[in-house]
Amino acid sequence: MSRSAPVVWLLEGHASQRNLAQAIRQGLPQVYRRVSHSGQRPEILSEAELGLTEPKPVDERIPWVLEQLRMHPVDLLHAGQHGDWYEPHRQTIEQYGVQLITGARHVDTFAQLEDKAHFIRVCEAYNLPVTPAVTVQDAAAMQQAIDALAGQPVCVKPVQGVYAAGFWRLVAEASAFVALSYPEQRLARTDWFVDSYRQLSDPLPYLVMPYLDGQEYSVDCLCQDGSLLGAIIRSKYDSHQDIVPWLPDQAALPDSAEQAVLQLAMQAVALFACDGLVNVQLREDRHGQPHLLEINARPSGGIGYGLPAGLNLPALMVAHWLQLELVMLPLQRIRVRVVDLPLVLA
Repeated sequence: MSRSAPVVWLLEGHASQRNLAQAIRQGLPQVYRRVSHSGQRPEILSEAELGLTEPKPVDERIPWVLEQLRMHPVDLLHAGQHGDWYEPHRQTIEQYGVQLITGARHVDTFAQLEDKAHFIRVCEAYNLPVTPAVTVQDAAAMQQAIDALAGQPVCVKPVQGVYAAGFWRLVAEASAFVALSYPEQRLARTDWFVDSYRQLSDPLPYLVMPYLDGQEYSVDCLCQDGSLLGAIIRSKYDSHQDIVPWLPDQAALPDSAEQAVLQLAMQAVALFACDGLVNVQLREDRHGQPHLLEINARPSGGIGYGLPAGLNLPALMVAHWLQLELVMLPLQRIRVRVVDLPLVLA
């Protein structure tokens, strides 16, 4: 490798790490890609010019990264799924001449985003539309919160978690057998769920909240210190997703619902000063009003869906941070089919 080539290092991420490496190669073939992971993931490491194995113990990773930076200069370091580990060490890391992207520029932001109850409180304090929720940690409190929502659709989810683990819609008359046979519907009988929660010796904190039954959106955002540099709005359906790319200098979005979603996502990333590739989840209520569900301070698993629509957000991120020229393709609205693949956890 010639040192004149820009070097980007992608640290361990979620399911999108391979897509990031592929997208950067597609948009910026002159960039030298270094990719690392703590697991046996040849399908990820093979996408880079250099693949490295990160140490598994958490307390060994920062020293290992610093040692690698001492030996092999890097221009841009992307923290992947562990931005909260690396952000406190920003000053030390950047002493090696590398720019660090973690998802946020403030250490406290990660706790605010990971704790969904905290996230809701912050959004409410700044008058951003968000689904109200009650935090519970025992079955009696859960039942009381459910009863308080009488006449409304109800859902529950853990205060912390990823991949929608632990999320369920609660319906009083739902068949327990349906929940076991079709878990992808995320439908559970109310008394069955509460009784199961009661049997836990150390129950996890849960949120009880109204279930919004309107359109679901996922917005992939490229931000710098809270400013939105580009976005991909994905309207999610059972069998497909409608993809709408957006850049600040393009014409207004033709769909008023998408304009409202983009505006709310823009306000959210500004409030939390997001920095890098992040994902904003939203859902409309029955009146078509979008509400924030959560912000993930990392790229989503669907980050690659934007490429056929003309917007390569991973390459745009690298080009923006390293001041490289990126050939932009015409943006277009597209529809992609959802292909269910076995989930391989990092």
